[in-house]
Amino acid sequence: MGLTGLLDVLGSVPAYRRIIAEVAAGGTARATLLEAAKPCVVGALWRDLGRPVVLVCPQPDDARRMVEQLEAYCGDEAPIYHFAESEVLPYERLSVEAGTVHER
Repeated sequence: MGLTGLLDVLGSVPAYRRIIAEVAAGGTARATLLEAAKPCVVGALWRDLGRPVVLVCPQPDDARRMVEQLEAYCGDEAPIYHFAESEVLPYERLSVEAGTVHER
């Protein structure tokens, strides 16, 4: 069970409906959101558009937090995957942490 009921509220917001219409028509849309609203809006976009959504976060902690919040909004049945960042640069000769490899 998630907070899916909150996603339904966005359908009554004209700006959200405009974004859905633009993206569904094959266009692009931009929106400025509060940080706390991002998981709710992304979850609603995923559900309403029926398309995969890829999020890129600037920091690994931001990505983990976003995954947790999306799981809360979308529920357990939503296919949410976290691709953990490797803390090793591709040209460094260091072993990758086992926990990071397991998260991938």
